[in-house]
Amino acid sequence: MLATLELLNEGPSKGKAFQVRGPLTNIGRGPHNDFVIASESVSDSHAKLQMRETGWFIVDVESTNGTYVGGRRVKGEQKLEGAPDLRFGDIKVAFRPTGERKSEHSTRAIAGVSVEEARRRSTNRAPVSIPTPTPQPAKPLKIGGMAVWVWGVVALAVIVVVVAYFVSRT
Repeated sequence: MLATLELLNEGPSKGKAFQVRGPLTNIGRGPHNDFVIASESVSDSHAKLQMRETGWFIVDVESTNGTYVGGRRVKGEQKLEGAPDLRFGDIKVAFRPTGERKSEHSTRAIAGVSVEEARRRSTNRAPVSIPTPTPQPAKPLKIGGMAVWVWGVVALAVIVVVVAYFVSRT
């Protein structure tokens, strides 16, 4: 473990911690992220947490509601000094590095990792559970406030009346 991200917002998730195990952690609302934050204020792909040879950096990836370090909005990227509080949209987290800064963990060195080592590291990652949305019943298609099938019945009735009129005239 290289660091932790602990939720600070009030609510049932307060105090929940996520272990940062690799030199690159993707943060956002989308299920493809390493640290998934289920909040509408967080962008699908919001930020990246990177360990480099010179320390930890937070990179905002053009999020809508911004990434903040100690209350100041990040423009592009910012080096993290000490153990600052971070905010992604409306979600506050505490960033706590372990102090481990081996060059084998930096994002610069990751390109030299063998396939076997990358597989070993990826299997050591804790799974992230993502709640599945509750399916909603399908809404009937409406035109002018009425269901489509009602319009079909009305159209059929009009056709029957028109045909009956022309048949009775002959």
